[in-house]
Amino acid sequence: MAECAQQIGFLSRQLLGFRRTGELELTRTPVRDVIDRALANASAALSKVDVRTRLEYTGALKCAPSAMTQVLVNLLENAAHAAGAGGWVEVASASDGGSCTFEVSDSGPGVPVQLREKIFEPFFTTKPPGQGTGLGLAISRDLIVRHGGTLDVRMRDQRTVFTVEIPSPAALNSRA
Repeated sequence: MAECAQQIGFLSRQLLGFRRTGELELTRTPVRDVIDRALANASAALSKVDVRTRLEYTGALKCAPSAMTQVLVNLLENAAHAAGAGGWVEVASASDGGSCTFEVSDSGPGVPVQLREKIFEPFFTTKPPGQGTGLGLAISRDLIVRHGGTLDVRMRDQRTVFTVEIPSPAALNSRA
C-alpha cells in the first residue's frame, strides 16, 4: 500500500509539474527491483495477457526509482491494451556497459509509422475517448530525457518495440 501511495503521489506531482526541468534524485537501484515494482503496479492491466520477461541485465541502474517505475508501468499498460486479452507482453533488460536498455513489446498490431513521433506529443492518444489522457508517453519520454536517456519506438521482427536507453552508472559517473 505504501509503495502504491508513493507511486500515486509521484504521478500526481508529475502531472502538476508536467515538462518541468528540475533535477531528478538518482540512486543506484537494481534493475530487477524496478521491473518487479512496475510489473506489480501494472498487474491489473496485465491480468489477461501472458507476461514474458527477458532480463539479460539485472545489475545496478542509476535512476530515480519512482520515475523509472512509472515509465515502465506506462509502457506495460499500453502494451497490455494493445495486445488485448489472450495476447502477450514482454519486458526485457540489457546493458552494453555504456547504457542500460529496457524494451517493452507486445503481440498487438503495432504503431503505424506515421504515428511514431506523434504518440509522444502531450494529449495525443490512440485510445477511445475516456480511456486515455494522452500524457503517459509524453511524461515517460520527459522522465527518460531527464535521466540523460532516450525513449523511442522501433521495429524488430515485424513488432513494435518501445526502447528506453539510459546511461549506466559507470557512464554517468564519467560525465562532467
